[in-house]
Amino acid sequence: MARLPSARQIARMTPQEIDETATRLEAQVVELSSEHGRTEQIFGQTTGVAAAWAASDFQMQLLQGSPREQARKIDEVRACIGQLDAEHDRRGGWTRVFLTVAGGPAQAHATMACPAAAGREHVRLPEWSGRPVAEVAEAAGARACPTCYPDIPYHWRARATRLLSPPERATWQATGVAPAVSTAAPALAFTDVQGQPVLTPDGQVLRTVDAAVDEYARAAAQLRWYRENGRSVAGLEVQQALCTYLLEAIAVHRGTGIEAQEHQLERHVEARLRRDWG
Repeated sequence: MARLPSARQIARMTPQEIDETATRLEAQVVELSSEHGRTEQIFGQTTGVAAAWAASDFQMQLLQGSPREQARKIDEVRACIGQLDAEHDRRGGWTRVFLTVAGGPAQAHATMACPAAAGREHVRLPEWSGRPVAEVAEAAGARACPTCYPDIPYHWRARATRLLSPPERATWQATGVAPAVSTAAPALAFTDVQGQPVLTPDGQVLRTVDAAVDEYARAAAQLRWYRENGRSVAGLEVQQALCTYLLEAIAVHRGTGIEAQEHQLERHVEARLRRDWG
C-alpha cells in the first residue's frame, strides 16, 4: 500500500489532486475490506482448530495478528479520507461529483449528504472537481439529481449523460462508441421537479403548465396583498411554499431558471392582483 499523504502534503494539493487521492483511497478501502473479510474467515477457522488443540496465548495472538493489522490499515486509510474531506471543507468547498452506482438508477450528486444518496454505494468523479456547477449539471444530463441541481433547464435533463462510472468509461474507450446525446426534450406530461403530478393544496391535479401559471398567479397575488397591507394571516408560510412549488415546476417545464421564470410571470401576478384585490 502506498504511503498516505501527510496533513502538510494535503494542504498543498489542488482540489482535483485531493479528490483523486480520495478516490484512490476509497478503492483501497474496498479492496482491503474484501481481503479482511476473507482473512477473518480463514483465521477464524484456524484459531478454532488451534484453540481445540490448546494453543498458548502467544500462539493465538500470532494467529489473530493478521486480521487486526488489516483492520488497522483500513482505519488509517479511512482517517486519511476524512482528512482530505476536511481540507475540502476548510477551503470553503469546491464543486464535486459523486455518482451513486447501486441501490437504484445511477445518479449524479453534488454531495453525499443529499438524502437521495444516503446509504448508496458511490464513486467519486474527480475529473469534474472544481468545474462550474452549470458545466457539471449540463454534463450530468438525465443523471442530474433534482435535489442537488434544482435549477438546471428542463431540456438538459433530457440529454444522455456524460458523467460515467469508471467501468462505463472503460467500455466507452474500448468500443469507441460515445454515449448518444439527445438535444430534443421528450414530450412529457406536466409534472413537478420530482416527476410527480402537480397538485393544489386541495388535491386538484394541474395537468398543464397554463393551469399551473394561473394557480401561481392567484396564490402569489393573494400573498402579496396580505404582505403589502400588513395582514398577519395564518398559513402565509404554506402559501409561500405553494408559490415556490408551482414556480419550480413551471421553470423546469419551460427550461428556465426559477428567478427568470418569476420575472416572466410578474405581469400575470400583477393582473391577478388588480382583478382579485383591487
